[in-house]
Amino acid sequence: QGSIRVSLKKSMCKRLLFFTPALVFAAFILSVPQSSFAQLRIATYNTTNGPRADSGTVFEAMGTEVVNGIAKPVDVLILQEQGNVATTTQAFVDLLNGIYGAGTYARGTVNGITSGGGRPGVIYNTNSVQLLQEVAFGTVDTSNQARQTLRYEFRPVGYGSEADFYVYDSHYKAGTSSSDQARRLVEANAIRSNSDALGEGTHAIYAGDFNIRSSSEAMWQALTSAGAGQAFDPAGKLLEEAPRPG
Repeated sequence: QGSIRVSLKKSMCKRLLFFTPALVFAAFILSVPQSSFAQLRIATYNTTNGPRADSGTVFEAMGTEVVNGIAKPVDVLILQEQGNVATTTQAFVDLLNGIYGAGTYARGTVNGITSGGGRPGVIYNTNSVQLLQEVAFGTVDTSNQARQTLRYEFRPVGYGSEADFYVYDSHYKAGTSSSDQARRLVEANAIRSNSDALGEGTHAIYAGDFNIRSSSEAMWQALTSAGAGQAFDPAGKLLEEAPRPG
């Protein structure tokens, strides 16, 4: 697992990248014009379907790990390989609420289209963020995306619309063939088209299971190319330096 801290200021808004080698945490520090700060812990996690025997231990560790001097329960948990959000993702919500109290966590409700390997989902801490909107997009077939991307819009509790941020949750096509890489590029281009349309000055995170082995791949270059939705790797060469399972 890895840990990063993100400082995002209104005067220099960016789209940020973090992906799932196994589990990645981010302390997301959002500065708004009133000079107040929202500190959010955001994690992305490919759970390979529902909870395991040790999932409670993993979630408790998320809340106790100190990242840049901050330890707090996760605020937004970005998930991949969810069978169905009403069952698989709800099982994780129940587990978290068993740790932190009934009603603390809720989930998204949109099931994106999938060709296999589950679908994206999200869980959020109702005490710290509001889920404003969910959008599933992308064409799913044998030459396009393997699964639809989910775009979530959040607002930190107690803040106005200037603090809204988007999370793009993706589980890209696996594999190393030229066809696999081409399909990952299709999804990256779809994300960029969607994000570019939001315009400059938008807070956004591109997260999920990218299924790539090098930042030289075309999909990564598409996400980080110039434009309104240009992504920035806040940790610097996060892809090459992140540990891999096994």
